[in-house]
Amino acid sequence: MAEDKNLLDKIRDTYYKYDKKLTDAVNYYLIPPEARPLARGIESLVPFQDLPDATEFIQNPSLKTGLDLAGDTAITAAELTPFGYLASRGATLPGKVAQEVTTGIKPVDDIINQKIVPKKNTEINLNDVYTNPLKRKDRVKLRNETANNKDLNNLANQINKEKRYSEDTISKFIEIYNSGNPFKIEQLRSMTGNQFKAILRKVGPNGTKKINQETIDSNLNLLNSKIESITDVRLGKLEEQLKKYKGSNPKETGMNLKVNKFGEFDINDIFKLDDDLKVLINNKAAKQRILKRLEEEGILDELGLQDINIKGGVTKKISDPQIDQYLKDLNLNYLPKKFDFSSKILNESQKRIYNNLQTKVTKSMGGSDKAVYDIIRDNVNRMIKYGVRDKGKTIDEVIASLQKQTDDPEFLAEVVPLIQKKVKTQNYIKGIKKDLGVDLDSVNLSHMKAVVEDIDQTFKLNNLFIGLSKKNTAESIIQKDIRRLTNQLDEKGGSVANKNKIKADIEDLQYKLKTGDYYDAVSENYPSTSDVGVNVQKQIKEKISEAMMGEPTYFKKDGGMVGISHLTRPL
Repeated sequence: MAEDKNLLDKIRDTYYKYDKKLTDAVNYYLIPPEARPLARGIESLVPFQDLPDATEFIQNPSLKTGLDLAGDTAITAAELTPFGYLASRGATLPGKVAQEVTTGIKPVDDIINQKIVPKKNTEINLNDVYTNPLKRKDRVKLRNETANNKDLNNLANQINKEKRYSEDTISKFIEIYNSGNPFKIEQLRSMTGNQFKAILRKVGPNGTKKINQETIDSNLNLLNSKIESITDVRLGKLEEQLKKYKGSNPKETGMNLKVNKFGEFDINDIFKLDDDLKVLINNKAAKQRILKRLEEEGILDELGLQDINIKGGVTKKISDPQIDQYLKDLNLNYLPKKFDFSSKILNESQKRIYNNLQTKVTKSMGGSDKAVYDIIRDNVNRMIKYGVRDKGKTIDEVIASLQKQTDDPEFLAEVVPLIQKKVKTQNYIKGIKKDLGVDLDSVNLSHMKAVVEDIDQTFKLNNLFIGLSKKNTAESIIQKDIRRLTNQLDEKGGSVANKNKIKADIEDLQYKLKTGDYYDAVSENYPSTSDVGVNVQKQIKEKISEAMMGEPTYFKKDGGMVGISHLTRPL
């Protein structure tokens, strides 16, 4: 008993001394990520003498690993390390290992690395990687490694220099060819050309017979089934460009990249960014194939661009007669980007309605204001774009809706003043930034129901508010997700289970909109504490106080908090 206790103490001492190293090692190799935190609580060991051998489990965790093992054998979470397993199951380390640990014959690091931590199985099915479309990244890595293989490059140079092939050259060639490694065979063939064929004839069935016909046929079939390197290169470049696009436009979906007559930035523009991709622009089938591959790899899902593909919904056909005539007259396929419909495509009667609107607004304000004018123009252009593109309306129908909304007395009485307030507030924010160096969130003339959803609510007071830009952006992302999922729900086919999941996702997003503060207008005295927080408001007041009084804490005079309106009043 004393001997056993002494052994246990030594093992415990070793374990505690190298607690972190051992725990990290076994957790990494044996425990799935979700279970690793559970396994960190192991704090003791039991005697390992005369107990069942656990070598096979420790050295081969692939037999049963992590949660699978626990589920199949009723092993608890605390048992998910080798030591936990040994302690609970009455198993033992191999005697030699236990001896090495307790006698100090080898450093504990070596024992951990060699005996306790199993080596990962690095065997790769090269043929599968070579031909499987979904193994692109592994294939690119192996091709790069093979291209930089020093021995292979030396052999290729050797073959290209020799007029009569030496025994050493032939021996190395045979070894590579008979290995069946498609990456090495492909690379060697590409580097040696006709020389490769000459050596193969020399050592093949009609020569020395050191390579049999079966091997030749097998290798040729494999090489003929390869996925071309240029295909993988193009996929990698397209993935890179799409990631850059999404990084710069985080709220955009694949629908925004579909090609239409509005000349918007689309998938063709993405392809134009790279010379290897540019050649595919006029090849619709090739573009579809490469996008399909990225979809199968999960890249489009990862980026939230899955609806660019065929199954993600087809862009509505745009056939407005005015747009069609405009394109025909100028011999164009698409409208120029950021097209100003209000000035370039309206007919005479439509221009009259639009110009009368701007005149009425100017009179109601008592003078012109370019910022207000721009807001109205931008919203009219959005009405036309979304009305024609997404709702199938004509420009004439859109302008008729515009006239109806702006003829309503509330438009001049309340909507225009709201637009003015937005401009005034935004100018104030710019002034705070310029004069005081304080960054405030900008404000938008926001819509509770987006213009893309209902153009008839564009200039309706009950649908308008002045909201913070960040909240508006977040709300727009949720709305786009809802529209994307709704399109998927409307598609034919798909399982009932999947349809139900989509419905549940839509309901979750709708609940998020209802319970969030996305439609809260900024306060009358923006930037109030409720809008920007206590710290930011305090910072603004201190900056103003310092600029006006030379004293950042002036606003606290007599123990009170002087408002911004007081500090900025005329002196």
